[in-house]
Amino acid sequence: RSMAKLAAIMANGGQPLDVNSNNGETSSNNTFHEPQLLSPSTYSLITTRLPTTFDQVLQENITATIGGFGYFRLEGFEDMEFIGWGGSGGSLLLWNPELKVGFGYCMNAFHTALLGDKRSLKMLKEVVDYWLVAETQQTVRWKFSGSGAQQFSIYLSNDNYKLSPQALASNVIVTDESRNVIVSLNPQYYNDKGFYLIFTSVANISDIYARSENFEVKQNGSAPAEYVPPTTTSQSPTSTGTKKSGANINFDIQNIYLLMLCGFVAYMLVTRN
Repeated sequence: RSMAKLAAIMANGGQPLDVNSNNGETSSNNTFHEPQLLSPSTYSLITTRLPTTFDQVLQENITATIGGFGYFRLEGFEDMEFIGWGGSGGSLLLWNPELKVGFGYCMNAFHTALLGDKRSLKMLKEVVDYWLVAETQQTVRWKFSGSGAQQFSIYLSNDNYKLSPQALASNVIVTDESRNVIVSLNPQYYNDKGFYLIFTSVANISDIYARSENFEVKQNGSAPAEYVPPTTTSQSPTSTGTKKSGANINFDIQNIYLLMLCGFVAYMLVTRN
């Protein structure tokens, strides 16, 4: 609802919403100040031309990080350029100022991506289950390309509990592309699927470079997830094969990126000026 109101405010040039309007044209949806803001033909365009991959892509937490804005086009919908931005809570608003078309989404998966000046977004994804095992040494791996922060810290976090982020490694050198870590947890938190890793500034934990997908931490002695090297494909986001673990997320973006393997576990991406 709040995202729809934000879209309406944009359409109204920043003017307050006429929420008390009750004329014939706006009574069905008085969120919008301008009459017939979204015409029947626009709704038809959305429902007939928006590809099914659109919904799959937006199951991810895609958040513009620089100034909150990015410009991109969607596969199968290339003639419409959208402005997109969101917040760290996992909401994303897509907006086309010419057609005054806005889409608001709330997401709970993992990703943060700068859409940047390239003005395009491409997502290639293959997802299978993965987990970490408590009190067991595991290797966090990543691929780094470009320039940016030379060191970072690794933390384990979980939003389902009021737990302070657990430091797993500090002063990690980005060009090393791997680091051994050990996760220690109170047994009451085992098997919760709300854990995730963050790469942060060494000096400021609030400065987050990357966030992984949510995963489970199993008790010590559990069989580790089996890593199978992920593959990329130009097809729609799908889940295929019989792999026990691993995830491949690849964004077509300009800027530095960091692909991270949580030991045999998963890839994650970071964008950074």
